[in-house]
Amino acid sequence: MKISIRHHLSLGLGQGVPRAIQHILLTPQTSSVQTVREWRIEVEGLDEPGGFIDAYGNRAHLASQTRPEAELAIAVTGTVETHDRNGVVGRISGEPVPALYRRVTPLTKPMGAVMQKHRNAPKSGDRIGLLHALMAHVGAVLDADEQSQSQDGQSQSQSQGGATHEAADYAHAFIGVARALEIPARQRRHPAPRRRGHAAPTDRAAASR
Repeated sequence: MKISIRHHLSLGLGQGVPRAIQHILLTPQTSSVQTVREWRIEVEGLDEPGGFIDAYGNRAHLASQTRPEAELAIAVTGTVETHDRNGVVGRISGEPVPALYRRVTPLTKPMGAVMQKHRNAPKSGDRIGLLHALMAHVGAVLDADEQSQSQDGQSQSQSQGGATHEAADYAHAFIGVARALEIPARQRRHPAPRRRGHAAPTDRAAASR
């Protein structure tokens, strides 16, 4: 699928700001799932922003505003062709930093109910099969927990339901166990299709083989 993109961003700097530097992360990169045909970033009143690859492997730009202006206007245009890989991205180009995506954070602590089953999983071999099994087990555990909470809530009051898990809860549970198995994993946010003028992000977990 070929996608034409046109994006405008206006950043309010406030009155009396003599200069400002904006770190811009608005540049996609060609990979196994997409090919960037054209891409251009324009900052009003400035020459082309300086580009570099940051520590996370992202192509970034720095735009310097050296005059006292009330806002910084950025325009992005480009064409990207996507390729269907059924969710399997494969190895990414460049220099990934897998250690960043193996860390334990407050939101990605391994869930004991899921970790117990996969604790002795082999660290080599069919990782895709392991990740699919892990994803299914996370769903089963959280769905059962949600159903139990709902039943408890109904027994206490018919007018109050139990707590429900959000997409981010499933993503964090999956990521936590994947990282405990030394598989780099992270959360990605994608804008949902627009419905009645509203677009809400959706949460997904991505893991590396």
